[in-house]
Amino acid sequence: TDAAQHIVRLQCSPDSVLGTTAYIITRPGLDTLLAEHARVGFVDAIPNVMARLFAGSRFAAFPMPFHRAATVKSLVNSQLDALRAMLFRPQVFTVWERLLVGSGQSTSVLFPALCVFLLVGSVGGGVEAVSALLSTLNGHPVPLLLPLGSALVATSCLAVLGYGLALAPSPQTQSRDVTGT
Repeated sequence: TDAAQHIVRLQCSPDSVLGTTAYIITRPGLDTLLAEHARVGFVDAIPNVMARLFAGSRFAAFPMPFHRAATVKSLVNSQLDALRAMLFRPQVFTVWERLLVGSGQSTSVLFPALCVFLLVGSVGGGVEAVSALLSTLNGHPVPLLLPLGSALVATSCLAVLGYGLALAPSPQTQSRDVTGT
């Protein structure tokens, strides 16, 4: 059917966890999940454990990054609520969706590229702002508004990404290789 074409296999690392509102799991998969819990106890949220246990057999219907109401607080990781409030706005996530669809790349490729782009832009904007400031101090009439504004915007974007990275939980390691059911 038409809706079935939107059910896709997730081809990302187990550390790329998608928050969802519902999970469908087979009885053998549930048994595997419960056996893992009996073996190691609570070590992480269920989506993260399922992502590690069933990395090769995860599917999503209409997967979209950043889809969440900006005002909905997290029940699992509340320290990221301020960052989510900025990211989960339609003005932000629709640009990201267009980039994903238009490029055909995954988030694991585009996000590091975005970080490098912002870093280069921030460094370049900072160098340009310092150069313009030094020229002004030396008596040359150089406009400062654009270089300072550019450096401020790029640095602010980097600060948001750094804030998110600083608060994000570190990837959990699995002590043994587990195959999905």
